[in-house]
Amino acid sequence: MPFQPGSSLQTAAGFALRVACPLAGREVPGLPAALGPRLAVVRAVLGAMRPAEFDGAEARLIGHQAGEAWLEQMGADFLHLYGIPNFFFHLTMGYAALRAAGVALGKADFDGFHVYRAVAAD
Repeated sequence: MPFQPGSSLQTAAGFALRVACPLAGREVPGLPAALGPRLAVVRAVLGAMRPAEFDGAEARLIGHQAGEAWLEQMGADFLHLYGIPNFFFHLTMGYAALRAAGVALGKADFDGFHVYRAVAAD
């Protein structure tokens, strides 16, 4: 079966909650399989979180599954050594797959900061 770009993007969206919810002391909610509804749920849950929920998060012991491994990490390690790298891995794989499929995406689409002049097609 060919790689589906949406599967990595779905996983990246899920990672946003798999990381934020434990750090905020919340349970990770179930998510729809389809990308659009999944993004809507992730956005709503993240939008409902308040900064105070993360007070002391760096010192919370967070138990979680990583593939077939069970890990327990302090919140700071969980975020920096597991959560952020996994989120960006899956986001980048989805982005790369979309580019490989011919979707016109560039660095500016990835980070929102870069601006490039359009290059005329030959």
